[in-house]
Amino acid sequence: MLKNKEKESGRIKKRVFIGLLIASILLILIMIFTAVLIYYNKFGNWYRYILLAIVIILSVFMFILSIGLASVVMTLLNRGVH
Repeated sequence: MLKNKEKESGRIKKRVFIGLLIASILLILIMIFTAVLIYYNKFGNWYRYILLAIVIILSVFMFILSIGLASVVMTLLNRGVH
């Protein structure tokens, strides 16, 4: 019975991981699409600043995402350690 709970817990963790990964990828794609639209529409002099803000936000998000992915991988690799 204990092994069934461990297996189910592992499946839930994997589903959460996959869901977060898909959500992160979608958010990144939406930000890139928005940056492309802003670049081609050229909102006067402001488009440069808007693009810079999007690039900074995207960079921070990618940094946080990479830390999160690394921690999830480390957790999955060390799942025997409590």
